[in-house]
Amino acid sequence: MNLPRYKFSKEAEPQLLQFLKIATEQKSHKNCNLESYEVWKKLLPLDPTLIKQVNEFQTPPVAIIDLCSDEEPQPQDVDVPDVPLQSENEGEINLSVSSESSISDIVLVIKENLQTQNDVSDTAKEYIGKCCSNDLDLLFKLLDQTLTNEEVYYFGVALQGIITNLLVIPLCHHLLMPKIRKEFCDKLLILLEQFSQNYSSVLEEECLVVLKTLSQDEIAIFLEYMKKLNSRFQATLVRNFILAVEKLDENCLVIVGTLLNHEVEYEALNKFVEMLSTIAEDRDKDKNFGKLLMKVVEVLGPNIVHVEKPLRHIISGHKSVWKSKLQKTFSSCYEDSQLFSQSFRD
Repeated sequence: MNLPRYKFSKEAEPQLLQFLKIATEQKSHKNCNLESYEVWKKLLPLDPTLIKQVNEFQTPPVAIIDLCSDEEPQPQDVDVPDVPLQSENEGEINLSVSSESSISDIVLVIKENLQTQNDVSDTAKEYIGKCCSNDLDLLFKLLDQTLTNEEVYYFGVALQGIITNLLVIPLCHHLLMPKIRKEFCDKLLILLEQFSQNYSSVLEEECLVVLKTLSQDEIAIFLEYMKKLNSRFQATLVRNFILAVEKLDENCLVIVGTLLNHEVEYEALNKFVEMLSTIAEDRDKDKNFGKLLMKVVEVLGPNIVHVEKPLRHIISGHKSVWKSKLQKTFSSCYEDSQLFSQSFRD
């Protein structure tokens, strides 16, 4: 929807005309940004009636010649404001205008739209849809600085009709990811759920980048979002995370322990068990480490036979309160694996 035209009162017309005159005189000033002017002229057009009145105001008076006088007619000094006005049928906003100042202006328009209507104007959507990737990066960086979590949600909803991979990548990278690191918001979760279904590969890649750079204070908040997404998304994300990391620190253990589920592929599980074996001795009395081992054993199930040796070695040296339960669960999974193999051979 387009922004409504502001209606000036009759009493304000003289002052408005004087303002337009002064504004015109400043056009050539070095601090005047004509690109921004063109953007705002289109986004906030003057009322057609006012345009007509200003055009009439601009028309210089006709000189009156006294035929009975011998004097030469003198030119009259008429102070006429050269105001550049758009006609009623002038075209749409010049979307080729692309500068930091014009993008900043669009950010202000989007902010006002979202504050008043929980939506984005058609003009702003068209502008966004025709931005190049560099302009989109700048646009979403600026929006991150000005939009609240709720406004980000409504902004994402408003773009559903025009969104593409070119648009969703900077939206996730510069706007959505920074927000979900800072605090939990139910509306942002709704947006994440939609993106995890419609643009899963883009969201997985962006989330993977964030997982590698989370601070201690951000982990709990970010994982609160991740564990509420569908299990397939979690499995793919944690698989890619395990395959990407070179060593396990405290953050890695928390991330894998939160997202690990039965849909994670064996390739990632095998690597994770191997990595666990390198730190098991230093964490032999760690209850959280024992809890993580328990989850790994449960997720492996009958596939435990493929990592029997390293996992058996880890469990045998573990000394926390989880040791007894780990041994029983490991033995049960191993027996199930053997029975399955026997039945298959029979």
